Amino acid sequence: MKLTKDLLIRFAKTHVAERLQKKPRPLCIYLTGSVCTEDFLLGGCTDIDLVCIHNLQPAVERELIPLTPDVHLDIRHYDITRFDQPRQLRSDVWIGSFLCENPLVLHDNGHWFEFTQASVCSQFFRPEYALQRAQPLIDSARQCWMECFSGTHKPGVFTLRAYLRSIEDAANALACLVGLPLAERRMFAQFAMRAQGAGLPNLAGSLAELVTSPAVTDEAWLAWQPEWKACLSQVSSQENCPVELSSIRHPYLFNASCSTWEKSPAGAIWLMVKTWTDAVTFLPKDSPLLDTFNGMCSLLELSPEYYSQRIAGLDRFLEEIEAYFDSFKRKNSLSEE
Repeated sequence: MKLTKDLLIRFAKTHVAERLQKKPRPLCIYLTGSVCTEDFLLGGCTDIDLVCIHNLQPAVERELIPLTPDVHLDIRHYDITRFDQPRQLRSDVWIGSFLCENPLVLHDNGHWFEFTQASVCSQFFRPEYALQRAQPLIDSARQCWMECFSGTHKPGVFTLRAYLRSIEDAANALACLVGLPLAERRMFAQFAMRAQGAGLPNLAGSLAELVTSPAVTDEAWLAWQPEWKACLSQVSSQENCPVELSSIRHPYLFNASCSTWEKSPAGAIWLMVKTWTDAVTFLPKDSPLLDTFNGMCSLLELSPEYYSQRIAGLDRFLEEIEAYFDSFKRKNSLSEE
């Protein structure tokens, strides 16, 4: 079956029609994410992002529904009270951005969406709102760096998670000053464009250097694949598995990473390392699946013996972005008194 944009939208509309047959019905449902763009497939897979707004507190915040082996619905549920002050959502990185990024309304009761979107998206890209969205991200990135630097966590996977979180938040902080936040699977490619837009093209290379090493080869990459998949598979069978590591998402992650490898090894490694690191936190300490993970970290120079130089490199990356924040504030007369 050839996956086209029209077909994916039909999938979404069919699901919405079925959902509206049940009570209580959502107040509004809109389609957002990659399906609203022309670049919706990566590795032959995609997800269909739906946002449901409810008059009552929803039973779940997020649910995944498989449609085919290569496509699933990723549905976010929000209580309408989150939108009581729509202008405040101009400062919201995710809800605000998804409202303003060409969504497709599939159900709207009483023109709720039209009013809300107009209130949120008016002046959304003004510098002061961009700064309000980006500042918490760069602050979080620096806080995660401080956790690594101060040894808040024992050397190992939790320090690595803080390190990766700092990278992700810093990249999104810069992205949000010049545009919209970064997509999970296309983070490195999109960051390169945002960095170019900010006049900092060298930052794309600096980002890549934070997660890979010259020692990585095609053979090593291929050897990691089955172990990464085995780890995620085991974790997805556990009751406490988070939604983002659900088996429904595995083809979406694996295929995207593999298809990215040839053009952007660092982007492929990022997606693998981030999800693999999240997954191993759910494994017992004596799990044999940790052996390959630890070997991968060592080859990537992300293991404890490299933490000192990695944290120093991350500090330099953050300093460059923080300097851009300072210049952005001065340029737009947003400097603190």
